[in-house]
Amino acid sequence: MKQGTTSFSEDELTLADRLLRLELSLCSTWWGRCKVAWHKMTEQVLDKLHGDYFSQFVGTVEVVIMDNLLASFEKVAATKNQALSAYRTWGLIRSIGKAEAEGSMSRATWYRHKRIMQEAGLTWADFNSGNVVPFRRRTIELNAPVRSWYELRLAA
Repeated sequence: MKQGTTSFSEDELTLADRLLRLELSLCSTWWGRCKVAWHKMTEQVLDKLHGDYFSQFVGTVEVVIMDNLLASFEKVAATKNQALSAYRTWGLIRSIGKAEAEGSMSRATWYRHKRIMQEAGLTWADFNSGNVVPFRRRTIELNAPVRSWYELRLAA
């Protein structure tokens, strides 16, 4: 019997690459002690087992919503080199503060990098008091699996 092939779009592969995958393997020893036969397990019971098991290790997971900042800079900058320079300026702001970073380069360069950072989605609230405010965080719900491409697109 010949197996079929499945192909995915670049968009689907990019979305799937951002998933957190936690697999629970219930071995024969566990099933031997279980009072319910495997074929009578409901999806809800299996979801609860999965959640109970991984919650002891993971708890609440928070991820920084930053994606790839350099890629965001590349989308709005005239050249890749300008994007990389703006990214380095962003790193400099994080390490020594806005005022010091601004004073370390020419006025034209500073304003070009500032424009790139703002067009990429950073606001000056992110650079408050010379310290970059941490990016917004998004909590990952352990018992909220993605079961379809539609759900994955909604979660992205």
